[in-house]
Amino acid sequence: MVQIVESKQALRYEELALSPNSTSYDLLRFLRLGITQSVDEFLHSHTNVEVAGVSSTFRVSRDVPFRWKNVLDFNYVDEIQMTCKEAMSLWGYRMAQNATHMTSKDFNPLDQYSLNQ
Repeated sequence: MVQIVESKQALRYEELALSPNSTSYDLLRFLRLGITQSVDEFLHSHTNVEVAGVSSTFRVSRDVPFRWKNVLDFNYVDEIQMTCKEAMSLWGYRMAQNATHMTSKDFNPLDQYSLNQ
């Protein structure tokens, strides 16, 4: 997670994966870097096509951030949730209540958050 302190915003991985173009553009603007045709081409080619291989950088990025919901055991997820409960709350993540809830298409682990306390 990259914290952007000056604008009092944070960049969560899931937001980047779900909206790679707009989030990347926002990040580049924050860094005062230009958005070039090669950036557009890279984003398009690397976030819309799945290429096999564990080290491949080509994937349908919107399919990745919540894949854990269907591959991890709930007991393992719950152990992580209990350990990271405070951080999850601060960064706007909802907890899965049980295995059925975790795998439900209606369960979105992202919630609203604020860096102001």
